[in-house]
Amino acid sequence: MLDEREFELVNIVGSGEGVNQRVLAERMGISLGMINLLVRRLVTKGMVRVQQLNKQKVQYLLTPKGFSEKMNKSIHYTMKTINSIGTIREKLKKLVEQINTQGESNFVVVGVNDLADLLELAFRQHFKGPYHLTKVEDLPEHGDGSHLLICKEIRAVVLEALPADKIVYVIKEIAGEEIIS
Repeated sequence: MLDEREFELVNIVGSGEGVNQRVLAERMGISLGMINLLVRRLVTKGMVRVQQLNKQKVQYLLTPKGFSEKMNKSIHYTMKTINSIGTIREKLKKLVEQINTQGESNFVVVGVNDLADLLELAFRQHFKGPYHLTKVEDLPEHGDGSHLLICKEIRAVVLEALPADKIVYVIKEIAGEEIIS
């Protein structure tokens, strides 16, 4: 089984870009010595083959075993991601249903990202009754009385300054930390 660094290196080698160790180190943000160690480890594991092109140049190639490991790990990662999205959607459904019981109907979603899009979809599918949802990139300067549904990272100091009864920090909610007032 490959660790994360090894997998990243296998992905780069598998992309077919003929890169040297210096370029690999720069792309991965690690030292040249660490790249050398990772390459040797992958050669020992039978994942990568080193082909000598001339006295000073080598080429790194994925072996069939390396290609198979890359494919298996990619499939595993994809399935894990799909399952995570399903879990997030379920938590957002419960969050919307809980918000629905509080009698609010005006909401500002703070953050223009995938989580905000999933939250908007959850509202469309699970909010009972009329509502108004506005999406903004950053926290509004002046509150208009709307409930803030925060879908991006916000510093704790900023959160503490907001009225606790008018905010839902969605990231914490889906992580399992209850903060709805």
